[in-house]
Amino acid sequence: MTQRLRRFCGEQFQVQVLTQQWQCPLHDEVQRLRLPLRQYARVRQVYLCCQHQPWLFGRTVIPPATLNGKYRYLKWLNNRPLGAVLFAHHSLRRSELQITCLRPEEPLYTLAAQNLHNPPPLLCARRSVFYLEQKPLLVTEVFLPKMLRALADCYRSS
Repeated sequence: MTQRLRRFCGEQFQVQVLTQQWQCPLHDEVQRLRLPLRQYARVRQVYLCCQHQPWLFGRTVIPPATLNGKYRYLKWLNNRPLGAVLFAHHSLRRSELQITCLRPEEPLYTLAAQNLHNPPPLLCARRSVFYLEQKPLLVTEVFLPKMLRALADCYRSS
């Protein structure tokens, strides 16, 4: 997704880091990664922006064991896009995509929409687990209204 947004936005693409810290993952993230309850993980939340407008909310959950050894640099990505880093690894595997619609009462919706002026009634999201040499990290992408409008405009004009 990062590569596509970069192509579409050109020089107007940027990563806005919202948080990058140790915290307890959401309940469904714990289940998906098969983590022990109340185990902290490195959680990074970003907006991928085009023309300074958030188009995609990204949330990455990295278990502590994944950050050992040569992958410890994932703790400090700062404003580098995760996709560019991940897809540079030859050992990368990806699980099946899970797709859902988020409602305002769901924690992930609240996180994704926290800086939107007029949040919509639903947000579409997808997630999958990436494996770097059997070490997992969960990547969730929430598609924001600006991105969906831009895609709709592209289809209308083609």
